[in-house]
Amino acid sequence: MARPAGTAPRPVLALLVVLLSALPWNQRGAVSADPLQTNRYLEVEILSHLFMESGGGQWKNATNWVDAEADVCSWHGVDCYGAMDDPSFVFKAYERAGFVRSLDLSSNRLAGRVPESIWDMPYLEELKLRDNPDLTVTFENVGKAKHLKNMVLSN
Repeated sequence: MARPAGTAPRPVLALLVVLLSALPWNQRGAVSADPLQTNRYLEVEILSHLFMESGGGQWKNATNWVDAEADVCSWHGVDCYGAMDDPSFVFKAYERAGFVRSLDLSSNRLAGRVPESIWDMPYLEELKLRDNPDLTVTFENVGKAKHLKNMVLSN
């Protein structure tokens, strides 16, 4: 069945809602200039782009990836640095609390490409995308991933 002209597919609308809700709004209704909030928004934008570029609608598990109410840390395969009340919290990671630490979407039927912006995630330490044979990853800007320690891409 054809989609009516002028309407966007549901995943695109859902991601638009996710991106708008993640914007760092201040109390006056304007987008905040706070660098911490800007970096958190950047992560949501990058992960949303990954979802769209790698066929997110066809993933084996896309839990919370298009849910505007869900925190990015609850998205399937996303692990974030803990908060201060988390027993696994390490003091040196205080500035990283709430940011994405690792992304594991192994064997999840990703197809397409990983956007170059993935390397811009501020504190990403681990990237696991193994067993996604229809996924393309380029390394042109991998040097931007200053905290990346472990990457698994085998098929």
